Amino acid sequence: MVLKGFAITSWVWSSDFRSNDFEAFRKASEFGFDAIEILTMDGVLDSAEIRNVLNSTSPRLSPIITGAGSSQTDLTSDDVTITKNGSEYVKRLVKVCRELNGSLVCGPLSAPVGILQYLSAAEREKILQRVVLSFKDLGKYAQDFGVSIAIEPLCRYDTHLINTTAQATDLVDKIDRDNVGLLLDTFHLNIEEKSIKDAILKAGERLIHFHACENDRGTPGSGQINWDEVSDVLRTSGYDGWISIESFTPLEPNFSFATRVWRPLEPTQDEIAIKGLAFLKTIF
Repeated sequence: MVLKGFAITSWVWSSDFRSNDFEAFRKASEFGFDAIEILTMDGVLDSAEIRNVLNSTSPRLSPIITGAGSSQTDLTSDDVTITKNGSEYVKRLVKVCRELNGSLVCGPLSAPVGILQYLSAAEREKILQRVVLSFKDLGKYAQDFGVSIAIEPLCRYDTHLINTTAQATDLVDKIDRDNVGLLLDTFHLNIEEKSIKDAILKAGERLIHFHACENDRGTPGSGQINWDEVSDVLRTSGYDGWISIESFTPLEPNFSFATRVWRPLEPTQDEIAIKGLAFLKTIF
């Protein structure tokens, strides 16, 4: 298995990656990561500023742009204005990714996070058709920029639309763009799948990004995830993308409410990064 390297989300330290003058960038580079996930909920980033910071303080880091659907960028909506907002949002993510010389946009982009409702089979199919049409266009747009899009299934507590790898692979197959694939996350897999191994095998070559998260969202290797199995099956499937740590700071009230992280998962946030990377390097 030849990986691109190890990544970490800036959310480990703050909900805003610009906090403390881009401290997350410096720490990720200092601790030995190869890439950093930069999240934006509106797609409006100062590419020149970020590029200058990366070049001057964290030149080893590759940028990965992470987004998430919201009520105003909902690609499942029957309101044409909202779905247009959603498409324009993803296009902004792609554009800023290219401006930063990145090649990957990822996240739960297919539906708004945290907005839940029951859908009948007919309603689900109708909504998924809208999502497929949007991503056919977005995939073509991203391809012209040399950018791939990884769509993330989330657990039942975060979305009602795409929870399982089977649902996600079906969506990606219908989108049918070579540069649109899947992001799988062990935290969500641990909740939704009968077998993490089978889920990763199901994703196969559609898997283009991977979140290595412990079952409690803490440091990889400190909980119940069977990492030997995860490593073996990623190797078997020929995975060649990033292995990225996703955890969240519990130190900001609004952010803690959004991510449902109410307590420190290590004595310091730095330890999630340092211990997690050291562990993942032994496994992968």
